[in-house]
Parts: sequence; structure tokens; C-alpha cells
Amino acid sequence: MKKIYVLDGMWFLFRAYHAYPQTILMNNGTEGANMIFGFSRMLTKLLSEKPDNIVVARDPPSVSLLRSIEFPAYKAHRTEMPHDFKNQVKHCRELCKTLGLSTIEYIGYEADDSIYTLAKQLIDTPDIMLMIYTGDKDLKQLLNCPNVCIEDPIKEIQRTEKHFVQEFGFEPEHMVDYLALIGDVSDNVPWARGIWPKGAKDLILKFQTIENIYNNLDQVSEKTRTLLEASTDNVKKAKELIKLYEVPNFEFDYNYCYKPDVVLRKEVLVGQYNFRAFEKVLDDLKKQFYFTSDGGLF
Repeated sequence: MKKIYVLDGMWFLFRAYHAYPQTILMNNGTEGANMIFGFSRMLTKLLSEKPDNIVVARDPPSVSLLRSIEFPAYKAHRTEMPHDFKNQVKHCRELCKTLGLSTIEYIGYEADDSIYTLAKQLIDTPDIMLMIYTGDKDLKQLLNCPNVCIEDPIKEIQRTEKHFVQEFGFEPEHMVDYLALIGDVSDNVPWARGIWPKGAKDLILKFQTIENIYNNLDQVSEKTRTLLEASTDNVKKAKELIKLYEVPNFEFDYNYCYKPDVVLRKEVLVGQYNFRAFEKVLDDLKKQFYFTSDGGLF
């Protein structure tokens, strides 16, 4: 079976930035390189698993997001990224380009939407397994696709549809309804005030969808009914924000096979960035692959 690894780009970069000390610097000794180091380390680990392709899903500028246009408060509370963070994001983008990694990015749509569209297009392609690397709970709704698996590379936890049902008790396609009840503070997504995760889970187990819940308010307790009625607009807006969009005119070459050039990778990471910690790891990786005279992989 062909394996395509898809990385939730900004999630990866954010985790890399905070996972390694800011004492890791570039060759000039002044600019930070902890994000670049962490991102490169994660990529190198994935490379050792020999996927057929590694794809990085990227977010476009936030001002262009359809969700922000429809709901101006969406993510509006977030503070501006520090200069050091933005500078390293730029370097990581260049790194992906230099190493020949596939990237997907569409104006108006978040990386989650691009990943969702990719997964939907592969539903009828059982010979391709899509491995999504993220810790974003919104993407768990994709686990209803039989050839999708989600892994949190930090916690090293892998989830399939079976694992999801064991954890939540309901099917992955109802994740958007569950999240609409509890909201998402990090994205400034509203929620049903007074409804906590356990209560939300019980409602989804009984009614499955937000629409069914509101059509059957006579079947819930008076307290729950009062809370839901007071948050009707919040819940409806939350579901609109949390559901994933299918990107129009989406293009992706499913037959492309990523050919990692470990020699080039060593030149960049060890030579350009002076990440000596990668030297032995890359030398070991090189032994796993057969190279042509020009450094390409067979």
C-alpha cells in the first residue's frame, strides 16, 4: 500500500519552536534556529519510515481566510507572532522548497481544509494510506475515512476510526457537532455556555447532531434546555466555523513519489545551519537508500 504523509504545517512549526531551547542559533550566532532544528528533526524521523510522499499543508495569510471574513472575531484575539518566530517560518518554507517537499496552500482556506479535501479525494482509493501528522482535534472528523490515520508526533499516539470510537463512543463524523457544543478558546470559537465536555458527549451519543439536539429539546433536562436555548446562535456559528471546507479546484499529484536526497539534506542541515546533531543520523539514513551518481534516489 502506498503511504502519503501529510503534515499540518503550522502546528508542526509551533510545536518545534516551543520544544527546543532558543539558545539554538544560526551560523551568524544571532538569529534563532530552534524551530528550524525541531522541524528538521521531525522531518528526518518521518523520512526514516520511507513514505512514498511527504506533503506539508500550509496556512495562507490569515486576513484572506473565509472564516475570518464571515466571522471577524475568529482567531482575532491572537497576539502577533514574534519577529524570531516569523523569521524561522520563512526559513522553514525555504527548507521545504530546497528539499523538494510537496506543499499545499490555497488562499482563503486553512491547512485543515486542504488536508480534508485531500482525504476526501482518496476515499475511493483503498491502495493509498493517508497518514496525517497533527495534534489538532478538528481533524479527527476525518477518521471516518477508512484509509486515514492520524498521529500526534509529539505524544506518539496513533489514531484510527476504531480508536476514536473507543475514546468518544460516537462516530468521527459527529466530531464537528461535539466541538460545536464545547467551542475552541484557542481559535475564539463560541460554545454552549454551561455545557461541559461530558455533557456534550452525552448529547451527541443520544442525538448525534446539533440539528437533532435542537429539534428534541423536550427530551433533555430543563437546565440543559435553558443553557442550549441561550446559546443557540453560538452553537450554530461554532459548527459553521469548525466544519472543514472542501477546497475548489484542488490539485494534487497522487502518483508523485518523493525522492529524498540525503546528501543534499546533510549539506543544508549540517553545512548551512551547522546542526551537527544530524550528522550521524543522516549518515545512517544514507545507508538505507541507494543513490545514483547525481545523488538521486532509486
